Amino acid sequence: MTKADLYQKWASIIAEYKSSGQTQTSFCKSAGISLRQLSYWLRKERQNGIIQSESPKWIPVEVDHKEHTGKGQSIEIKFGPAEVQVKPGFDQKHLLDVLMVLRELC
Repeated sequence: MTKADLYQKWASIIAEYKSSGQTQTSFCKSAGISLRQLSYWLRKERQNGIIQSESPKWIPVEVDHKEHTGKGQSIEIKFGPAEVQVKPGFDQKHLLDVLMVLRELC
């Protein structure tokens, strides 16, 4: 099994777990997998965002045409109750880490 196949397999298992409404323990018993494995892959998903169990969702974006956004200005991202301001020259990895944490919290 390739690494991609393994990730896909666990993405499917995690999606099934999340939609089951069961506790981790009861889900693992009914699915015949170890709690340790499920915990590992849930942690891996949370930390690295490697597994995407849901397809991305598009949300509407409101554009204020009154304001001119020129070069050198920052942008604001509203993610649930949180707001993130991204300034020119931002660190892409750092922003991705912040958004992954927000995804888990929101």
